[in-house]
Amino acid sequence: MRQLESSLPKHIGNFFTKYLSAERGASSNTIRAYALGISQFIEYLEASGKSTAQKSSTAVLTRVNVLDYLSWLETERSASVSTRNHRLAVIHSFCRYMMRADITHMDRWQDIL
Repeated sequence: MRQLESSLPKHIGNFFTKYLSAERGASSNTIRAYALGISQFIEYLEASGKSTAQKSSTAVLTRVNVLDYLSWLETERSASVSTRNHRLAVIHSFCRYMMRADITHMDRWQDIL
């Protein structure tokens, strides 16, 4: 049975408004840093032809795409190891949120973590 994918932009919006701001009480600096990390992941998906921001579904959030994104950060964006690791921490935080928001794909979120 094929599981339906949901809207990635919807989940990203909820991650920032409901989870980081309301539940976690994250500072504005943390939210800004997380927004940059998510934006760069979306930029990577668009640059690699894997998705567009308007039409992304949760299907693009896979372990392979995350690993490719981290490699892209280092090679194409010349990001330092610490920057790359911070971007990975952002994705991990988002996947922990997704484990509650989209339990039908729990195995995928665990695979990324």
